[in-house]
Formats: sequence, structure tokens, C-alpha cells
Amino acid sequence: MELTLDFIDSMSLFTQPGVFGLHSNAEITYYSNAAKELWGNIMEMQTSDGGGGSGGVDRETVIT
Repeated sequence: MELTLDFIDSMSLFTQPGVFGLHSNAEITYYSNAAKELWGNIMEMQTSDGGGGSGGVDRETVIT
């Protein structure tokens, strides 16, 4: 068990998908999904309409 943990600790933080037996396209899929999740989280953090007033821009305009 200790040898396994030592091996994992010695691995590079950024490894190619082939190290884990994955196709190189797995990395593309991973980064695409990560970007979609990031943008989704950013959109969820958007506040509602905001301060109001006649000159304000509504949320949908900002998102677009």
C-alpha cells in the first residue's frame, strides 16, 4: 500500500491521458466539459435584474 501511495505522489500533476489508458481525445473532452461547467457556474452567480432605474441594463442583455 505504501509503495502505491509513493508512486502516486511521484506522478506529475499534469499527465497525458495515455498514462491512464485513455485516448488523447479524452483530454479534449475533459477541457470542454470543464469550460462548460465554469461558464455555467458563472451564469448562476449572476445577480437578478439589479439596481433598476430607467437606464439600467437587464440581466438577459448582459448575458447575451
